[in-house]
Amino acid sequence: MKKYKHYIVILILLLSTFFAILQTATAEKSDVVLEFFYTNGCHGCDQTKPIINETENDFKGRITVTRILVIKDKTIENYSYFHDYYGFKYVPAVVIYNQTNRTNYVKFNYSQINKKDIEDTLLLFGAEPKKTTILVEYYYNGTCGTCIDILENVIRKAEQSYVGNNSVQFFEKDIENPDVHQEYLNYLERYGQLQGYPFVIVKNETSETPIPEDDLTVNNINNTINAYYAGTKPISFSKKPESSIDIIYIIPFVIIAIIILIVAVTLSLKNRKK
Repeated sequence: MKKYKHYIVILILLLSTFFAILQTATAEKSDVVLEFFYTNGCHGCDQTKPIINETENDFKGRITVTRILVIKDKTIENYSYFHDYYGFKYVPAVVIYNQTNRTNYVKFNYSQINKKDIEDTLLLFGAEPKKTTILVEYYYNGTCGTCIDILENVIRKAEQSYVGNNSVQFFEKDIENPDVHQEYLNYLERYGQLQGYPFVIVKNETSETPIPEDDLTVNNINNTINAYYAGTKPISFSKKPESSIDIIYIIPFVIIAIIILIVAVTLSLKNRKK
């Protein structure tokens, strides 16, 4: 046993080192903090909040976002932390650091805050964004004038809002392509509100939302994408049933038929009395 004692000691040391390194790596990825300083009634803060919300969603589970209300009063701890510790003078402001090394931080004053720089800084501190891809698929017929009009004035305009954003991808799918045509038929069978081309499918790894022709607007597409970003339920689009229009036209004929029936029955009863 003595013969193997030093091997056992070496093995224990190696295992201890391995678990220490693993714990440190995990801490670096899970302990990244983003502090957002704001105050109520601040226009710049209101403009920055969507950036913070989107970043929090993009890095969900990878970072901790702390929203700190700043009140200009030196007796209040938050103001001292904001003004004295970080040296900020104005809101909004953002600070990013890793709890494993609290003294190493990056700060953004109100004029420096933008989504790209914040995300790049989070990556430097070891946070990785969750890999969520939102697909926007436009199904159309290349020979259809209405389809081309919607493609140019709705789909491509919506796409412009996401240039450089790799998490949102647009696809133009001409149903004349045999492979695409089968996808098109599958969607028609799956969703009753889709009466034919053109239409859009917005989807991610877990769910999808159909947008029929009558609801194809830039706002509807963007709102659906934003709902997927926020993790909320997207609005459900449904085509108005055409049968309701048919009933309006049928009602007068039904009334006339009932009147004729009543007159016929009345005349029949009079004839029997005679």
